[in-house]
Amino acid sequence: MRTLSAGWLLPGIFMLGTLLLGGTPAHAQTDALSLGSSLPEATLYDVEQNSSVSTSALRGDQATVVLFWSNQCLWIDRYEERVLDLRDTFADRGVQFVLVNANDADAFADEGRSTSAEQAQSYGDLRYVRDENAAFARQLGAERTPHAFVFDAEGALVYRGAIDDSPGSPDDVEVAYLREALQATLNGESVSEPDTRPFGCMLKPPR
Repeated sequence: MRTLSAGWLLPGIFMLGTLLLGGTPAHAQTDALSLGSSLPEATLYDVEQNSSVSTSALRGDQATVVLFWSNQCLWIDRYEERVLDLRDTFADRGVQFVLVNANDADAFADEGRSTSAEQAQSYGDLRYVRDENAAFARQLGAERTPHAFVFDAEGALVYRGAIDDSPGSPDDVEVAYLREALQATLNGESVSEPDTRPFGCMLKPPR
């Protein structure tokens, strides 16, 4: 379990309050990358390979899942196993999962390259990259960790938002947004609910 500072606990406490009051995901923010837009070209830093990598090189054959991530957020703790399960479920179907850390490493040392590389070792073949200046995060309109974006085989955005509707517990999931988006995309169908509001800690990009 990660050690959390007050700055990371407060967003989680707020979101927990929302959940207890029966809050559910609404539509995502209006300044996010528009649905149908292409995966932006950007240069990221692969924390395990210790080298730069382009977003085009990270694409999967049939779909690409970009998940904004953190080494400190308590909601990431709650979603790790679910994400790994999704990775395993779609491993043989041409889906690439990419974790992107766009938090300010100068302000939050545990979000930097070394801690991210250590964390990546527990994720197996799940790619983990740093968005050093958060330029990619801004292109997509990412605002929380986790925040999911799904691109189809042509690189078009088909889903953005939450992983599912139960951050607190996988046992209470009623709508598995990300899983359903991937299933629809791989079946050549439209995503029924392509735009939901992400749950999680606020993204803390460099200023």
